[in-house]
Amino acid sequence: MSKGKTMFQQFSEVTQRINQIVADRDLGKLFDQILDLIMGVTESQAAVLYLYDATSKDLILQAVRGSAFFQNPLGSHVPVDQGAIRETLRLGHPLFISDASAMLHAIPGTNGHTPEILLQTMYCIPLMLGEQPVGVAQVFNPSKVDQAEQLEFLHLLGMLLAPHIEKAQRLSDEQRRARRFKSLIGIMAHLSTTLERDQLLDDIMTYVQELLEVEATSIWIRDEHTGDLVLHIATGERSDQLREVRVPAEQGIIGYVVSSGKSVVVNDVLQNAHFYRGVDQQSGFTTRSIMCVPLRASEIQLGGRRGEIKETIIGGAQALNKCDGSPFNEEDKVLFQMLANQAATILQLSDLYGELSRLNLELMHSYNETRKMFRGFINGITSFIDRKDPYTRGHSQRVADFSVAIARELNRANRIVLSEEMLHHIHIGGILHDVGKIGVPDEVLKKPGRLTDDEMDQMKCHPVYGIELLEDADLLRLLPIERQAIEEHHERLDGNGYPRGKKGIRRDATERRDDVGTGVEEETEQGISLIGRIVAVADVFDALTSDRPYRKAMSAEEVLVILRDSAGEALDPMCVEALVQARKNGRIKVQREREAEYLPLKRLEEQEMLF
Repeated sequence: MSKGKTMFQQFSEVTQRINQIVADRDLGKLFDQILDLIMGVTESQAAVLYLYDATSKDLILQAVRGSAFFQNPLGSHVPVDQGAIRETLRLGHPLFISDASAMLHAIPGTNGHTPEILLQTMYCIPLMLGEQPVGVAQVFNPSKVDQAEQLEFLHLLGMLLAPHIEKAQRLSDEQRRARRFKSLIGIMAHLSTTLERDQLLDDIMTYVQELLEVEATSIWIRDEHTGDLVLHIATGERSDQLREVRVPAEQGIIGYVVSSGKSVVVNDVLQNAHFYRGVDQQSGFTTRSIMCVPLRASEIQLGGRRGEIKETIIGGAQALNKCDGSPFNEEDKVLFQMLANQAATILQLSDLYGELSRLNLELMHSYNETRKMFRGFINGITSFIDRKDPYTRGHSQRVADFSVAIARELNRANRIVLSEEMLHHIHIGGILHDVGKIGVPDEVLKKPGRLTDDEMDQMKCHPVYGIELLEDADLLRLLPIERQAIEEHHERLDGNGYPRGKKGIRRDATERRDDVGTGVEEETEQGISLIGRIVAVADVFDALTSDRPYRKAMSAEEVLVILRDSAGEALDPMCVEALVQARKNGRIKVQREREAEYLPLKRLEEQEMLF
C-alpha cells in the first residue's frame, strides 16, 4: 500500500486505472498492462500471469513482466496442483511466500534454474469468478510484504480483475470465431478460381495454418504398395527441409489415424506412445502438440462393379503446435476436419479425372463431386454457426430438412412443380438461413432468458448480416435463390415482419394460380418469394417444437394449431398445409423425435472412437 493513502483511496485509483486498460482489445497488451498494474501496487521486481484452460485443466503462461527469469515460453502449460498455485486456488485468497528461493523448483517456468534476480519473497494471487478459476498472478520480491491489509487489498484486486479478464477472453474468442467464419466464406470463393490440384491443396493447408493459428500443417498420402505415408503438402517455417519424407505404415500418430480412421488430438506428444520422432529429426522442427484427422474419399467403382461407391481412407492431415501454446479444442477439430474433407475431395477428383478421361464422363462426375464438396462446406459452416449459438444447435439442419419436405409435399399436391435442382437450392437456403447470426454478439445469442428490446433489435439484424457476409465474400452471385431464404425467412405476409417489412407474395413461375381464396390474394413484385415462405414456415415450426433456455418445447400438435391460426396473416397457407401433410405422412420429425433415434447410434460411435 502506498504511504499516506488509505485502502479505499488506493482501491479507487486502481479501479480507475483498470477501467482505462481494459479498453485495450489486444489481449497481449492487456495482460502486460495488468501485470504492470499489479507490480506497481506491490512495488515488485517481476510478475507473471497464468490463465486457466478448461480443456487441458492446466494453467497457461500468458505474460511475463519485469526482470526476465522464466525459461519456459509463453503458452507453456502448468499443472494446477503445483505448490503455492494449488493452495491459493484452493483457498481462493492470496498467499505470501517469505522464502521464494526455497521453492525454486515449485515455481513454474524457472525449471529449477537460478533466475537473474535473487528471489526472496512472492505473492500468489488467485483470479476467481465465484468458485471458478480464471487464472493466477505471481509477483516477486514485493516491497510491502506479509501484511494483512496488503493481502486483503490483493484479494479485492484479484476479484476486480477476474471478470475483466474473463470478458476480454470471451470477446477475443468471439472475434476469432467471426474471423474464422468470414475466412471460411472467402476460402470457398477462392477454391472456385483454380482447378490445379496441388495449388488448391497448398491453399487449403495455408488457410488451416492461419485459421487455427498453428505453426505448421501437412498432408500425407498412403502409398498403395507399401502402406507408408508419404508427405505431399507441408506449410510452416521448416517445410522446405522436408523432401521425400515417409512415415512407415501404421507408425506415428498419423499412421494410427490413417489405419484406425479416428481423429486424434494430442496436446503433449511426449506423453503419447504413437509419436514418431523421425520427421522432427529430419526437419529440425519441434512438435509439441498435434491434431490429426483422416482424409476420407468416396471411391466410385468403374468396370464390372460400375456405380458402386465405397468410402476409403487415402491419407491424413496434421496441424502442429498452436502458436499461443493453448491446447487444440473441439472447435479446432470441427474446422480442421471440414477443410480436410475438402482436401480429400480435391485429391479424389484429381484421380477421378484421369480415370474418366477414357470414358468421357468427366463432366458429370466432376459436377456431382463439386456439388458434394460445396454441400460439405455448407454443412461445416452450419456446424460453426451452431457452436456459436448452442441453444439452437441442429436448428439449421432441421429447417433445411423441413423445408425440403414442405416443397416435396407441394409437388405431390400439384400446387407447384419443383425440380431436384430447385429442391437442392431450398435445402441450402434452409441451412444458410441463420448465417447472419455470426454477426450477433454472443451475449445476445447465448442469453438464457428473454431478450430486451435493444437485444431483440440486434437479433433482428441477422438476415441483413447474412447478406452482407456473403456479399463481402463475393458469394451472393453463386447463391441468388438461397439469398431469398436468408433475407426473407422472418418476413410476414401482412408486412409486419423484418428486416424489410415485405408484404404479400411474389409468385415464382412454378406456382399454380388456382389458390384464390386462400387468404393470400395480394401479389406484388416486392412480395415474399416461394423459398422465403417455405423456410419461414419450417423455421417457426422448429423453433416452437424445440427446447429453449426460457421455455420447454411445445408439442407438434400445439404448434400446428398455431401455424394454421397464423396462415394468411403471417405465414403462407399453402406452405402451412404442406407442412401439416408432411407431418401426417411421417416426413417431418421434431427435435426430440430425431434425437431419440440418433442417441443410441451416437453412443455406439463414441465407444468405437475411444482412443
